[in-house]
Amino acid sequence: MRMSLFKKAIKLLKENRVIKEGETDSAMFFKVVPSKYNPNEELLPEEYYNVIISYENYNFTAKCDCKYQTFKSGSFCSHILAALLKISEDIENEKKIENGYAFVKTEDGWYPEHKLVVEKFIGRKLKPNEVVHHIDENKLNNDISNLMVFQSQKEHAEFHNKTKRGITSNIKRQINERWENLK
Repeated sequence: MRMSLFKKAIKLLKENRVIKEGETDSAMFFKVVPSKYNPNEELLPEEYYNVIISYENYNFTAKCDCKYQTFKSGSFCSHILAALLKISEDIENEKKIENGYAFVKTEDGWYPEHKLVVEKFIGRKLKPNEVVHHIDENKLNNDISNLMVFQSQKEHAEFHNKTKRGITSNIKRQINERWENLK
């Protein structure tokens, strides 16, 4: 049973279905997306599991809103294990959070993870004027399905103004066509 739990957790991690939502001095918050999720569809809050890993006064606690609930009860789910593996992976990859953004250690120093993900996807470095946008506005969700590139900061600001005013007619089209002219 433990092996299948471990395999499920590794699968979630490899498929980038473990998203770090944020952290405090004593806790880390994750969103774990189930395997049945279609990345082309908007994810609803009831379609993912919230995992909290906390450490206070030498006590470690992990909670998930799925049926297994907590690590302390003696049994835990693949979602908690995947979140723990994500923490381990982040430490190994030398990742840090600064001003709400994830940065990774590269040969040239610390580099924004969202830019690295997009550059890998489009097969080239971003131009100095290009701006990477997080579709769900979670700066730590650097899954390629959540990122898009604007040609300038002005274009990016206009997009935000439209969404704030509720003008959504062109936004879905923009999101769906976001990679067509970049590669």
